[in-house]
Amino acid sequence: MSITVYQRRKRKKADLMEDLKKLFKEYRNFVVVGITGVEDSTLQRARVVLRALGRIKIVKNTITRKVITSLPLENNTKQLIEEVFEGQNAIVFTNESTFDVVEALEKFSKNVCLKPNRIAPVDVLIPAGVTTLQPGPLTDSLTALNVPFEVKKNLVYIKSPTPVLRKGELVNSRVAELLRELDIKPLVSRFAPKCGLD
Repeated sequence: MSITVYQRRKRKKADLMEDLKKLFKEYRNFVVVGITGVEDSTLQRARVVLRALGRIKIVKNTITRKVITSLPLENNTKQLIEEVFEGQNAIVFTNESTFDVVEALEKFSKNVCLKPNRIAPVDVLIPAGVTTLQPGPLTDSLTALNVPFEVKKNLVYIKSPTPVLRKGELVNSRVAELLRELDIKPLVSRFAPKCGLD
């Protein structure tokens, strides 16, 4: 790594720290929220809605911990706040009530499909009943997954509820596509409030 690359990274980190310090001074209150699994489009919509309440900033955990140690707070409060910075996080800075911010963020909760090449966080089953699938390549996926089905009037009918994924298993592209076509959305994409300071 050349010196210039190292210097640029160091400068960028220093700029991030300064930006965070300014935001902590500019706003009285803040809420730390987990954003792991939240889609980019949801983040963008939240930014637009939260403009009336404050500002949302995606943060780097290590840099944020360093900034928090420099804040004029009691040591035990600093320690409690620092502990929540695991995974992907954002901070919503506001001069309004933190409860209003959390209430606004809860409106962005929605069910989403599983994505391929990720670990399934929940068990997934295909329910029994008529589907919108027509005979074709996706019925091959049903056969490969041992899902009992039959074709009635050119539509696929699932005979009994069948588990297709267990928690902790890798989601392959075939399963992800099948679940998307069946409109099975087992995950909830939402902001996870971790702590706030009013």
